[in-house]
Amino acid sequence: MQSPTQTVSDTCRAGSKTLVKGEGICDERTNAVNLCEGNNQMVAKQNYCGTGRVCRNQTNSNQIKCEAVCQLRMGTGDIQTKADLVALAEDYKSHDEFITAVDKGVMALTKTNLGPERLGKINVWALLDLNQSYFQGFNCPTPKGSLVACWNYAKAAQYALSTCGGDIHLILNNDTHRIGSVGGIAIWGSAYIYNFAFDYPTVPHELGHAMAGLSDEYSFGIAALPGTKEGINCAPLGSSSQTTPCPKWAARFPNTGCYPRCGYTNFFRPMQKSIMDRGGANASYDFNEPSLVDGWDEVLKYFN
Repeated sequence: MQSPTQTVSDTCRAGSKTLVKGEGICDERTNAVNLCEGNNQMVAKQNYCGTGRVCRNQTNSNQIKCEAVCQLRMGTGDIQTKADLVALAEDYKSHDEFITAVDKGVMALTKTNLGPERLGKINVWALLDLNQSYFQGFNCPTPKGSLVACWNYAKAAQYALSTCGGDIHLILNNDTHRIGSVGGIAIWGSAYIYNFAFDYPTVPHELGHAMAGLSDEYSFGIAALPGTKEGINCAPLGSSSQTTPCPKWAARFPNTGCYPRCGYTNFFRPMQKSIMDRGGANASYDFNEPSLVDGWDEVLKYFN
């Protein structure tokens, strides 16, 4: 029922709602507002909030809220001195749903042993655009072999950089292009992660690949061919025992070991368990020492 001060010229009907002139409904997927202009006239307003801003609906209110398209979820927001990680949305229905996923990823990062000093060099941004698609297909050929799933890297990188100043990006998919139990896939500078996997250390694991250049430590089930590079956190030669450091790490990392299997069955890993090993409910959130020092620290030394 309208209040005594409201007339038909001041209101609009939108489904079961009565809106007052100037109120509206935001379609968060398209960033368009249906605005009440009175006399039951709802008018579509694309990009209602202006450049660099998005509309958002509010609980228990029909007033449209306008916010910055780049939402800081971790860090200081200083894009000049920090490593800027931008999360991109794919197939989320609302900004709240997407931000919840981003915040789970941030929480996973804080559970690792990267620590405040390393994490303090990183900004994490949520780019509030629900109308983009990046997925391209499964089992995509690459120069290094087949990739289990692939996405439009160039589009994602350009959009993250031009919109939020992103040095690196994550595409968060709302489980619409899943393949088996795969929680995420990464290449240098980019990762594609499924929503179901945010309850596990998937985000820091994939960032280990995308940001720090780390290798997987779980078994591929095959031996490396001659000439294959072992990577930062794997060693090509074993030691006299599993608790003795591999020759690669003996001088610099005396507290490591030399455990068989680091991706390839004939490579060795420095610790029995780490975040770059197989994920899941009982997965470790800790990076081993070579991964921290030769991986993360080598990248983050360029940021403050």
